Amino acid sequence: KIVEVNTAESKLTLQHEPVESWGWPKMKMDFPVAKSVDITSLQRDQSFDFLVQKHTAGSIEIIRINKEGQQ
Repeated sequence: KIVEVNTAESKLTLQHEPVESWGWPKMKMDFPVAKSVDITSLQRDQSFDFLVQKHTAGSIEIIRINKEGQQ
């Protein structure tokens, strides 16, 4: 779920479910968003599925967003 949209910095603050494969618990955190992903229409409290890429250096980035109900 979106907590905050920061279009100026291409960043989303999200409350997300656990990510077992990375050992992450349910938490709220900031995610950088790839330049190719348009976040201008996103709003607080929206829920969606997202694809995060974890880079070799350990950084993460949202590379795709599927709004609730969309495939």
